[in-house]
Amino acid sequence: MEYLLNIIAGIELLVCLLFLSHYIYLETGFSTNKGWYLFFCCFLISMVIIPFLKMLPEDINFLIPFIFFGIYIFLSRSSRRIRGLFLVIPVSGLLFSFVSLATSIPYVFNGRIVSISSGYYYVFDALIWIGFLLFWQKGKAWRLRFKQELAFRKLTRWERRLLNVTGSFLFFLAVLMICVADIIHLDMEIRLLLAVGSIGTVLLQMTLIGMVAQGNRKSYFHNIAIMNERYLNIELSHFETYRRNQEETRRIRHDMKNHMLCLRELAEKGYYDELKDYLNNLDNRVWQTDDVLHCGNEIGDAILNQTNQNARDKGIQIRVQGRMAANIRWNPIDICTIFSNALDNAVEALARLETFDFEPWIEIQCSNQGSAQLITFENPTDTQTVIGTVGLTVKDDKDNHGFGLMNIQLAAEKYQGQVTRTIENRDGHTFYRLEVLLFAPS
Repeated sequence: MEYLLNIIAGIELLVCLLFLSHYIYLETGFSTNKGWYLFFCCFLISMVIIPFLKMLPEDINFLIPFIFFGIYIFLSRSSRRIRGLFLVIPVSGLLFSFVSLATSIPYVFNGRIVSISSGYYYVFDALIWIGFLLFWQKGKAWRLRFKQELAFRKLTRWERRLLNVTGSFLFFLAVLMICVADIIHLDMEIRLLLAVGSIGTVLLQMTLIGMVAQGNRKSYFHNIAIMNERYLNIELSHFETYRRNQEETRRIRHDMKNHMLCLRELAEKGYYDELKDYLNNLDNRVWQTDDVLHCGNEIGDAILNQTNQNARDKGIQIRVQGRMAANIRWNPIDICTIFSNALDNAVEALARLETFDFEPWIEIQCSNQGSAQLITFENPTDTQTVIGTVGLTVKDDKDNHGFGLMNIQLAAEKYQGQVTRTIENRDGHTFYRLEVLLFAPS
């Protein structure tokens, strides 16, 4: 029974460390479920096997979660991996401050140190697991909101330093508070020290959590405001284009009587070449009064035609196949996020390529079946192109770029969908393909 409880305690300790690193230090973790499964399988195997290895110290069970937490930081980071190993101390400090608080509460009130094997700690562990279960089942909306905030959020240098210094201070303070009964033998002084230390750690933790949460929300709303401004500008541009087209349509309609007279006269006199040129000129004027691209969604059409104007200047052709479902009302902000970021990324990627043996193009395919809507963006690329991690960017200003794919992914997840990126080879050419799958909101 004690062996099983030690395994459960080790899992609890590791989960707490991962929880604090993600929601306080904003560590993103593994990018795939396969990475998480492999990590936890190795951890469980170690917790099961290592206690039977007699040549290792008896306290190694307590250190296994911290060792694996360091491995997790090293493997999940894309840069500064060695420096990330030092996160074990401040993150452990945040965790130990909770443990020291649990240790000091009974001692402050009755002057006795509670044994680690007593029912008090079992109740404390049970409360932690109940908290995790409630967070998992009831906190889905909060986790989604946090994930959206995290997409726009990175700790600044001073925030990270403050967290590291405070966490390290809490680490040594918590160790001192846990071991204080063995160092000092004055009952009143011990109680006073524990009471002040417990209150201080709680206040420090609340300050840290509040600081990170405030920074998260500030960055989130700042970027949402930028997206809303972009959406409004696209709408205004669309309405301006529509107004100009309507004016041109009214001018053509007003002149249509004169056009018909001219056409009849040219036909009657047999001036067929002039008649052909006149019809071509009139056809071009009519063609310019209509949007060239249509995907079946108003905001999608606006973005397509606005991007198409910029793409033409760079020699890039945009093609659209299929239509989005007309009976499903998607949030305009989400459609704006998907189309604008996908098209901007494609145009920028094509502009970076030096040469083409054919005209560069972007093709958008829209298909739907039932409540499922698939939007595919495809463009040619070079053979050196690889699928990078979401959030990375090749631009110099990395703090203000790299959010496009993350925004698309977050928009898809709001509709229980997913984003798939692939590199395909067809007919001797290489293509980048971005698929966005959405399901109609209930």
